[in-house]
Amino acid sequence: MSLDALLGLRSDGAPAEILSDVIAHLWGRNPVPLLISAADSAQRVENIADALWMNGGTRPIRQDQLRELKRLTKHSDKRVASTAKKVEQNLRKTLIAQPNSP
Repeated sequence: MSLDALLGLRSDGAPAEILSDVIAHLWGRNPVPLLISAADSAQRVENIADALWMNGGTRPIRQDQLRELKRLTKHSDKRVASTAKKVEQNLRKTLIAQPNSP
């Protein structure tokens, strides 16, 4: 399965957890290809933000995620920088809406 296809999947229920685990694992290895793949897709941006949220856990981990996203907004590749900003905004909205979950 291609990265574009993986990030484009709609997640719901148990498959959502598996999908978010895979995306979070790939993010941990290298977020840049994920951000490039998500550059022109609101669904892909949302899936990345959801995966980070679902796998964020504690407040320090979430703060690390937000710091990393902030750093990536300064990336030399404008697609990466712009998409990182969108993921950051999406993640912040989710954190505000659901501060004590998961």
